[in-house]
Amino acid sequence: MFYKIIKITAAWGMRAYFKKIHYLGFENIPFDQPVLFAVNHTNALVDPVVLGAFMSKPVHFLTRADVFQPATEPILRKLNMYPIYRMRDGYHLLSKNEITFAKCFEVLQKKGQIIIFPEGDCFANKQLRPLKKGTARMAFQALDEFGVNVQIIPTSINYTNHSAFRSEVMVAFGEPFGIEDFKEIHQKNKARGIKAFNQQLKTAMKKNLVHLDNLENKELLEALLPIARTVSTARRFPIFDKKENSRLNAEKSVADYINHLDNTPETEVMNNFKKQVFNFTQQLHKYNVKVAAFGKTPNWLLFILLIIGFPVFLIAVALNGLPYFVADYFAKNKVEDESFISTFRCLILTYSYLLFWLILSIIAILFFGWIGLTFAALMITSAYGLLFYKETLNTQFERIRFSFFEKKHSNLAQHLFKEKEVILSQINSTIQ
Repeated sequence: MFYKIIKITAAWGMRAYFKKIHYLGFENIPFDQPVLFAVNHTNALVDPVVLGAFMSKPVHFLTRADVFQPATEPILRKLNMYPIYRMRDGYHLLSKNEITFAKCFEVLQKKGQIIIFPEGDCFANKQLRPLKKGTARMAFQALDEFGVNVQIIPTSINYTNHSAFRSEVMVAFGEPFGIEDFKEIHQKNKARGIKAFNQQLKTAMKKNLVHLDNLENKELLEALLPIARTVSTARRFPIFDKKENSRLNAEKSVADYINHLDNTPETEVMNNFKKQVFNFTQQLHKYNVKVAAFGKTPNWLLFILLIIGFPVFLIAVALNGLPYFVADYFAKNKVEDESFISTFRCLILTYSYLLFWLILSIIAILFFGWIGLTFAALMITSAYGLLFYKETLNTQFERIRFSFFEKKHSNLAQHLFKEKEVILSQINSTIQ
Protein backbone atom coordinates (compact mmCIF):
# COMPACT_ATOMS: atom_id res chain seq x y z
CA MET A 1 0.00 0.00 0.00
CA PHE A 2 2.80 2.40 0.95
CA TYR A 3 4.64 1.61 -2.31
CA LYS A 4 1.49 2.36 -4.36
CA ILE A 5 0.89 5.68 -2.61
CA ILE A 6 4.48 6.79 -3.16
CA LYS A 7 4.36 5.61 -6.77
CA ILE A 8 1.19 7.61 -7.53
CA THR A 9 2.44 10.77 -5.85
CA ALA A 10 5.88 10.40 -7.47
CA ALA A 11 4.29 10.11 -10.93
CA TRP A 12 2.26 13.24 -10.20
CA GLY A 13 5.42 15.03 -9.02
CA MET A 14 7.41 13.95 -12.09
CA ARG A 15 4.72 15.34 -14.41
CA ALA A 16 4.98 18.70 -12.66
CA TYR A 17 8.76 18.76 -12.23
CA PHE A 18 9.55 17.91 -15.85
CA LYS A 19 8.25 19.90 -18.76
CA LYS A 20 8.09 16.75 -20.88
CA ILE A 21 8.70 13.05 -20.21
CA HIS A 22 9.53 10.88 -23.21
CA TYR A 23 9.15 7.12 -22.58
CA LEU A 24 10.41 5.16 -25.58
CA GLY A 25 10.64 1.43 -26.29
CA PHE A 26 8.06 0.41 -23.70
CA GLU A 27 7.09 -2.50 -25.97
CA ASN A 28 10.56 -4.00 -25.42
CA ILE A 29 9.79 -4.92 -21.81
CA PRO A 30 8.70 -8.58 -21.41
CA PHE A 31 6.20 -8.65 -18.54
CA ASP A 32 6.09 -12.44 -18.25
CA GLN A 33 9.85 -12.90 -17.68
CA PRO A 34 12.41 -11.88 -15.04
CA VAL A 35 13.92 -8.52 -15.96
CA LEU A 36 17.04 -6.55 -15.06
CA PHE A 37 16.88 -2.93 -16.18
CA ALA A 38 20.52 -1.90 -16.69
CA VAL A 39 20.44 1.90 -16.46
CA ASN A 40 22.98 4.72 -16.76
CA HIS A 41 23.17 6.81 -13.59
CA THR A 42 23.47 10.61 -13.75
CA ASN A 43 20.76 12.07 -11.53
CA ALA A 44 20.82 10.36 -8.13
CA LEU A 45 17.39 9.37 -6.80
CA VAL A 46 15.54 10.98 -9.71
CA ASP A 47 16.80 8.19 -12.03
CA PRO A 48 15.03 5.30 -10.26
CA VAL A 49 11.98 7.43 -9.45
CA VAL A 50 11.39 8.54 -13.05
CA LEU A 51 11.55 4.84 -14.01
CA GLY A 52 9.60 3.22 -11.21
CA ALA A 53 6.83 5.83 -11.11
CA PHE A 54 5.53 4.83 -14.55
CA MET A 55 6.01 1.05 -14.49
CA SER A 56 2.85 -1.05 -14.40
CA LYS A 57 4.53 -3.70 -12.21
CA PRO A 58 6.29 -3.05 -8.88
CA VAL A 59 9.99 -2.47 -9.45
CA HIS A 60 12.84 -3.34 -7.09
CA PHE A 61 15.94 -1.15 -6.76
CA LEU A 62 19.57 -1.78 -5.87
CA THR A 63 20.75 1.26 -3.93
CA ARG A 64 24.05 2.44 -2.45
CA ALA A 65 24.24 1.22 1.11
CA ASP A 66 25.22 4.50 2.77
CA VAL A 67 21.69 5.90 2.39
CA PHE A 68 20.35 3.09 4.59
CA GLN A 69 20.48 4.84 7.95
CA PRO A 70 18.38 3.94 11.01
CA ALA A 71 15.89 6.72 10.18
CA THR A 72 15.61 5.91 6.47
CA GLU A 73 15.97 2.12 6.24
CA PRO A 74 12.37 1.18 7.17
CA ILE A 75 11.03 3.54 4.49
CA LEU A 76 13.51 2.41 1.84
CA ARG A 77 12.71 -1.25 2.47
CA LYS A 78 9.01 -0.60 1.91
CA LEU A 79 9.92 1.02 -1.40
CA ASN A 80 11.58 -2.22 -2.57
CA MET A 81 15.08 -0.77 -2.19
CA TYR A 82 17.99 -3.01 -1.21
CA PRO A 83 21.49 -1.94 -0.14
CA ILE A 84 24.61 -2.60 -2.20
CA TYR A 85 27.89 -2.29 -0.34
CA ARG A 86 30.95 -1.07 -2.22
CA MET A 87 34.63 -1.28 -1.40
CA ARG A 88 34.54 2.33 -0.23
CA ASP A 89 31.96 1.34 2.39
CA GLY A 90 34.47 -1.07 3.93
CA TYR A 91 35.74 -4.46 2.83
CA HIS A 92 34.24 -6.14 5.88
CA LEU A 93 30.74 -5.09 4.75
CA LEU A 94 30.91 -6.62 1.27
CA SER A 95 29.66 -9.97 2.57
CA LYS A 96 26.31 -8.30 3.36
CA ASN A 97 25.67 -8.10 -0.37
CA GLU A 98 24.86 -11.81 -0.28
CA ILE A 99 21.68 -10.98 1.62
CA THR A 100 20.71 -8.44 -1.03
CA PHE A 101 21.52 -10.86 -3.86
CA ALA A 102 19.42 -13.56 -2.22
CA LYS A 103 16.47 -11.17 -2.16
CA CYS A 104 17.08 -10.25 -5.81
CA PHE A 105 17.15 -13.91 -6.87
CA GLU A 106 13.85 -14.41 -5.07
CA VAL A 107 12.37 -11.50 -7.05
CA LEU A 108 13.73 -12.81 -10.35
CA GLN A 109 12.41 -16.32 -9.74
CA LYS A 110 8.97 -14.75 -9.41
CA LYS A 111 9.46 -12.98 -12.78
CA GLY A 112 9.91 -9.64 -11.08
CA GLN A 113 11.72 -6.53 -12.26
CA ILE A 114 14.92 -5.04 -10.82
CA ILE A 115 16.66 -1.76 -11.62
CA ILE A 116 20.45 -1.80 -11.41
CA PHE A 117 23.05 0.82 -12.31
CA PRO A 118 26.02 -0.96 -13.92
CA GLU A 119 28.31 2.08 -13.67
CA GLY A 120 28.32 1.64 -9.91
CA ASP A 121 27.98 5.30 -8.93
CA CYS A 122 26.33 8.54 -9.99
CA PHE A 123 27.94 11.23 -12.12
CA ALA A 124 26.07 14.16 -13.72
CA ASN A 125 27.54 14.12 -17.21
CA LYS A 126 26.49 13.05 -20.69
CA GLN A 127 28.82 10.07 -20.80
CA LEU A 128 28.45 6.35 -20.17
CA ARG A 129 31.27 5.33 -17.85
CA PRO A 130 32.94 1.88 -17.66
CA LEU A 131 30.53 -0.81 -16.47
CA LYS A 132 31.23 -2.73 -13.28
CA LYS A 133 30.97 -6.51 -13.10
CA GLY A 134 28.05 -6.65 -10.64
CA THR A 135 25.22 -6.76 -13.20
CA ALA A 136 26.83 -9.63 -15.13
CA ARG A 137 27.64 -11.58 -11.97
CA MET A 138 24.09 -11.28 -10.67
CA ALA A 139 22.60 -12.44 -13.97
CA PHE A 140 25.04 -15.35 -14.32
CA GLN A 141 24.45 -16.45 -10.72
CA ALA A 142 20.68 -16.39 -11.27
CA LEU A 143 21.18 -18.65 -14.29
CA ASP A 144 23.74 -21.02 -12.74
CA GLU A 145 22.06 -21.51 -9.36
CA PHE A 146 18.37 -21.10 -10.15
CA GLY A 147 18.10 -21.69 -13.89
CA VAL A 148 16.60 -18.23 -14.41
CA ASN A 149 17.21 -16.77 -17.87
CA VAL A 150 17.18 -13.12 -16.84
CA GLN A 151 16.22 -10.67 -19.58
CA ILE A 152 18.49 -7.64 -19.66
CA ILE A 153 16.87 -4.37 -20.77
CA PRO A 154 19.54 -1.79 -21.76
CA THR A 155 17.98 1.42 -20.48
CA SER A 156 19.13 4.96 -21.15
CA ILE A 157 18.01 8.11 -19.35
CA ASN A 158 18.81 11.48 -20.92
CA TYR A 159 18.10 14.88 -19.38
CA THR A 160 18.11 18.17 -21.24
CA ASN A 161 19.43 19.62 -17.97
CA HIS A 162 20.29 17.44 -14.97
CA SER A 163 19.62 20.04 -12.29
CA ALA A 164 17.04 22.43 -13.78
CA PHE A 165 13.37 22.58 -12.85
CA ARG A 166 11.09 22.07 -15.88
CA SER A 167 13.73 20.42 -18.05
CA GLU A 168 12.90 17.36 -20.17
CA VAL A 169 13.76 13.71 -19.64
CA MET A 170 13.99 10.96 -22.25
CA VAL A 171 13.81 7.32 -21.10
CA ALA A 172 14.59 4.71 -23.75
CA PHE A 173 14.29 0.93 -23.31
CA GLY A 174 16.47 -1.02 -25.72
CA GLU A 175 15.87 -4.50 -27.10
CA PRO A 176 16.20 -7.22 -24.41
CA PHE A 177 18.73 -10.01 -24.49
CA GLY A 178 18.91 -13.10 -22.28
CA ILE A 179 21.80 -14.09 -20.05
CA GLU A 180 21.66 -17.55 -21.64
CA ASP A 181 23.24 -15.96 -24.74
CA PHE A 182 26.52 -15.88 -22.83
CA LYS A 183 26.19 -19.22 -21.02
CA GLU A 184 28.65 -21.16 -23.17
CA ILE A 185 31.44 -18.59 -23.12
CA HIS A 186 30.95 -18.04 -19.37
CA GLN A 187 31.20 -21.75 -18.63
CA LYS A 188 34.52 -21.92 -20.50
CA ASN A 189 35.94 -18.74 -19.00
CA LYS A 190 34.05 -16.64 -16.45
CA ALA A 191 36.14 -13.51 -17.04
CA ARG A 192 35.56 -13.67 -20.80
CA GLY A 193 31.86 -14.26 -20.24
CA ILE A 194 31.55 -11.15 -18.08
CA LYS A 195 33.59 -9.11 -20.56
CA ALA A 196 31.41 -10.21 -23.50
CA PHE A 197 28.26 -9.43 -21.51
CA ASN A 198 29.46 -5.94 -20.56
CA GLN A 199 30.52 -5.20 -24.10
CA GLN A 200 27.08 -6.00 -25.50
CA LEU A 201 25.37 -4.12 -22.69
CA LYS A 202 27.58 -1.06 -23.19
CA THR A 203 26.89 -0.98 -26.94
CA ALA A 204 23.13 -1.39 -26.38
CA MET A 205 22.95 1.35 -23.72
CA LYS A 206 24.89 3.84 -25.85
CA LYS A 207 22.50 3.24 -28.75
CA ASN A 208 19.91 5.50 -27.07
CA LEU A 209 22.24 7.68 -25.03
CA VAL A 210 23.47 11.22 -25.57
CA HIS A 211 27.08 10.21 -24.99
CA LEU A 212 30.36 12.10 -25.32
CA ASP A 213 33.52 10.05 -25.78
CA ASN A 214 35.57 13.01 -24.57
CA LEU A 215 34.17 15.24 -21.80
CA GLU A 216 36.49 18.03 -22.90
CA ASN A 217 33.86 18.63 -25.59
CA LYS A 218 31.11 19.23 -23.03
CA GLU A 219 31.02 23.00 -23.65
CA LEU A 220 30.64 22.42 -27.38
CA LEU A 221 27.79 19.96 -26.79
CA GLU A 222 25.93 22.38 -24.51
CA ALA A 223 26.31 25.12 -27.13
CA LEU A 224 24.96 22.89 -29.90
CA LEU A 225 22.01 21.30 -28.10
CA PRO A 226 19.77 24.43 -28.11
CA ILE A 227 20.35 24.64 -31.87
CA ALA A 228 19.43 20.97 -32.37
CA ARG A 229 16.27 21.41 -30.29
CA THR A 230 14.90 23.88 -32.82
CA VAL A 231 14.33 21.01 -35.29
CA SER A 232 12.55 18.78 -32.76
CA THR A 233 8.85 18.35 -33.49
CA ALA A 234 7.97 17.33 -29.93
CA ARG A 235 4.77 18.97 -28.68
CA ARG A 236 4.08 20.10 -25.13
CA PHE A 237 1.14 17.70 -24.72
CA PRO A 238 0.89 15.02 -23.69
CA ILE A 239 3.40 15.66 -20.90
CA PHE A 240 4.02 11.92 -20.66
CA ASP A 241 4.64 10.68 -24.19
CA LYS A 242 5.37 7.09 -25.27
CA LYS A 243 5.73 7.78 -29.00
CA GLU A 244 7.67 10.97 -29.75
CA ASN A 245 11.42 10.36 -30.23
CA SER A 246 12.47 13.45 -32.20
CA ARG A 247 13.95 15.14 -29.12
CA LEU A 248 16.21 12.19 -28.34
CA ASN A 249 17.22 11.75 -31.99
CA ALA A 250 18.14 15.43 -32.31
CA GLU A 251 20.23 15.50 -29.14
CA LYS A 252 21.93 12.19 -29.81
CA SER A 253 22.88 13.26 -33.34
CA VAL A 254 24.78 16.24 -31.90
CA ALA A 255 26.83 14.09 -29.51
CA ASP A 256 27.50 11.54 -32.26
CA TYR A 257 28.71 14.28 -34.59
CA ILE A 258 31.07 15.68 -31.96
CA ASN A 259 32.46 12.18 -31.35
CA HIS A 260 32.91 11.79 -35.09
CA LEU A 261 34.88 15.04 -35.36
CA ASP A 262 36.92 14.20 -32.28
CA ASN A 263 38.03 10.94 -33.90
CA THR A 264 38.93 12.63 -37.18
CA PRO A 265 42.72 12.81 -37.71
CA GLU A 266 42.49 16.36 -39.09
CA THR A 267 42.23 18.39 -35.87
CA GLU A 268 41.71 21.55 -37.88
CA VAL A 269 38.21 20.33 -38.82
CA MET A 270 37.17 20.18 -35.17
CA ASN A 271 38.83 23.51 -34.37
CA ASN A 272 37.07 25.28 -37.24
CA PHE A 273 33.71 23.82 -36.23
CA LYS A 274 34.20 24.91 -32.61
CA LYS A 275 35.08 28.43 -33.76
CA GLN A 276 31.97 28.53 -35.95
CA VAL A 277 29.66 27.37 -33.15
CA PHE A 278 31.12 29.57 -30.42
CA ASN A 279 31.07 32.64 -32.66
CA PHE A 280 27.38 31.95 -33.31
CA THR A 281 26.52 31.53 -29.62
CA GLN A 282 28.54 34.62 -28.65
CA GLN A 283 26.48 36.70 -31.05
CA LEU A 284 23.28 35.35 -29.50
CA HIS A 285 24.56 36.20 -26.03
CA LYS A 286 25.67 39.68 -27.10
CA TYR A 287 22.20 40.62 -28.34
CA ASN A 288 20.35 38.55 -25.72
CA VAL A 289 18.33 36.50 -28.20
CA LYS A 290 17.44 32.82 -28.06
CA VAL A 291 17.95 30.49 -30.98
CA ALA A 292 14.56 28.91 -30.20
CA ALA A 293 12.89 32.19 -31.24
CA PHE A 294 14.51 32.26 -34.71
CA GLY A 295 11.86 32.65 -37.39
CA LYS A 296 9.03 32.59 -34.83
CA THR A 297 6.46 35.39 -34.93
CA PRO A 298 5.11 36.60 -31.58
CA ASN A 299 1.43 36.04 -30.97
CA TRP A 300 0.42 39.54 -29.90
CA LEU A 301 -3.15 38.60 -29.00
CA LEU A 302 -1.89 35.81 -26.76
CA PHE A 303 0.69 38.15 -25.24
CA ILE A 304 -1.99 40.74 -24.40
CA LEU A 305 -4.18 38.07 -22.82
CA LEU A 306 -1.22 36.85 -20.76
CA ILE A 307 -0.55 40.39 -19.52
CA ILE A 308 -4.22 40.83 -18.63
CA GLY A 309 -4.07 37.55 -16.72
CA PHE A 310 -0.93 38.53 -14.79
CA PRO A 311 -2.83 39.33 -11.53
CA VAL A 312 -4.28 35.80 -11.63
CA PHE A 313 -0.75 34.46 -12.08
CA LEU A 314 0.38 36.37 -8.96
CA ILE A 315 -2.51 34.88 -6.97
CA ALA A 316 -1.50 31.39 -8.14
CA VAL A 317 2.10 32.07 -7.07
CA ALA A 318 0.91 33.25 -3.66
CA LEU A 319 -1.15 30.07 -3.24
CA ASN A 320 1.41 27.58 -4.50
CA GLY A 321 4.83 29.23 -4.39
CA LEU A 322 6.03 28.53 -0.84
CA PRO A 323 6.92 24.82 -1.35
CA TYR A 324 8.84 25.67 -4.53
CA PHE A 325 10.88 28.44 -2.91
CA VAL A 326 11.70 26.17 0.05
CA ALA A 327 12.77 23.33 -2.27
CA ASP A 328 14.76 25.67 -4.49
CA TYR A 329 16.55 27.20 -1.50
CA PHE A 330 17.67 23.81 -0.18
CA ALA A 331 18.73 22.61 -3.63
CA LYS A 332 20.84 25.71 -4.34
CA ASN A 333 22.32 26.30 -0.90
CA LYS A 334 22.58 22.90 0.77
CA VAL A 335 23.56 20.59 -2.10
CA GLU A 336 27.08 20.71 -3.51
CA ASP A 337 26.98 17.70 -5.87
CA GLU A 338 25.16 18.58 -9.12
CA SER A 339 23.82 15.03 -9.46
CA PHE A 340 21.80 15.50 -6.23
CA ILE A 341 20.31 18.94 -6.93
CA SER A 342 17.24 17.61 -8.75
CA THR A 343 16.79 14.90 -6.13
CA PHE A 344 16.44 17.43 -3.33
CA ARG A 345 14.46 19.98 -5.34
CA CYS A 346 12.08 17.44 -6.89
CA LEU A 347 11.37 15.32 -3.80
CA ILE A 348 11.12 18.24 -1.38
CA LEU A 349 8.87 20.11 -3.82
CA THR A 350 6.60 17.13 -4.47
CA TYR A 351 5.97 16.09 -0.88
CA SER A 352 6.14 19.53 0.76
CA TYR A 353 3.58 20.74 -1.79
CA LEU A 354 1.28 17.79 -1.06
CA LEU A 355 1.53 18.53 2.67
CA PHE A 356 1.02 22.26 2.05
CA TRP A 357 -2.00 21.57 -0.17
CA LEU A 358 -3.50 19.13 2.35
CA ILE A 359 -3.20 21.62 5.23
CA LEU A 360 -4.75 24.49 3.27
CA SER A 361 -7.50 22.24 1.93
CA ILE A 362 -8.44 21.03 5.43
CA ILE A 363 -8.53 24.62 6.68
CA ALA A 364 -10.70 25.67 3.71
CA ILE A 365 -13.13 22.77 4.26
CA LEU A 366 -13.38 23.46 8.00
CA PHE A 367 -14.19 27.13 7.44
CA PHE A 368 -16.19 26.99 4.19
CA GLY A 369 -17.58 23.46 4.03
CA TRP A 370 -18.21 22.10 0.55
CA ILE A 371 -16.93 25.32 -1.01
CA GLY A 372 -13.56 24.38 0.49
CA LEU A 373 -13.44 21.36 -1.82
CA THR A 374 -13.67 23.72 -4.77
CA PHE A 375 -10.74 25.66 -3.34
CA ALA A 376 -8.70 22.44 -3.04
CA ALA A 377 -9.39 21.52 -6.67
CA LEU A 378 -8.66 25.04 -7.91
CA MET A 379 -5.39 25.14 -6.01
CA ILE A 380 -4.09 22.04 -7.82
CA THR A 381 -5.32 23.39 -11.15
CA SER A 382 -3.67 26.76 -10.55
CA ALA A 383 -0.37 25.05 -9.65
CA TYR A 384 -0.17 23.46 -13.09
CA GLY A 385 -1.58 26.56 -14.73
CA LEU A 386 1.06 28.92 -13.40
CA LEU A 387 3.81 26.67 -14.84
CA PHE A 388 2.30 26.83 -18.32
CA TYR A 389 1.57 30.54 -17.94
CA LYS A 390 5.16 31.38 -17.01
CA GLU A 391 6.64 29.26 -19.82
CA THR A 392 4.22 30.64 -22.42
CA LEU A 393 4.93 34.21 -21.33
CA ASN A 394 8.69 33.60 -21.50
CA THR A 395 8.31 32.16 -25.00
CA GLN A 396 6.39 35.21 -26.19
CA PHE A 397 8.94 37.56 -24.60
CA GLU A 398 11.76 35.73 -26.42
CA ARG A 399 9.91 35.99 -29.74
CA ILE A 400 9.19 39.68 -29.21
CA ARG A 401 12.83 40.34 -28.33
CA PHE A 402 13.96 38.53 -31.47
CA SER A 403 11.39 40.42 -33.55
CA PHE A 404 12.85 43.78 -32.42
CA PHE A 405 16.38 42.49 -32.96
CA GLU A 406 15.48 41.34 -36.47
CA LYS A 407 14.06 44.76 -37.38
CA LYS A 408 17.04 46.63 -35.96
CA HIS A 409 19.76 44.28 -37.25
CA SER A 410 18.13 42.62 -40.26
CA ASN A 411 21.39 41.71 -42.00
CA LEU A 412 22.89 40.18 -38.86
CA ALA A 413 19.67 38.29 -38.11
CA GLN A 414 19.66 36.85 -41.62
CA HIS A 415 23.34 35.91 -41.28
CA LEU A 416 22.73 34.15 -37.93
CA PHE A 417 19.78 32.25 -39.36
CA LYS A 418 21.96 31.00 -42.22
CA GLU A 419 24.72 30.08 -39.77
CA LYS A 420 22.27 28.02 -37.76
CA GLU A 421 21.17 26.16 -40.89
CA VAL A 422 24.78 25.52 -41.92
CA ILE A 423 25.61 24.08 -38.47
CA LEU A 424 22.56 21.81 -38.58
CA SER A 425 23.32 20.65 -42.13
CA GLN A 426 26.86 19.72 -41.11
CA ILE A 427 25.56 17.58 -38.29
CA ASN A 428 22.85 15.91 -40.38
CA SER A 429 25.05 15.23 -43.41
CA THR A 430 27.66 13.35 -41.36
CA ILE A 431 25.21 11.36 -39.25
CA GLN A 432 23.14 10.29 -42.27
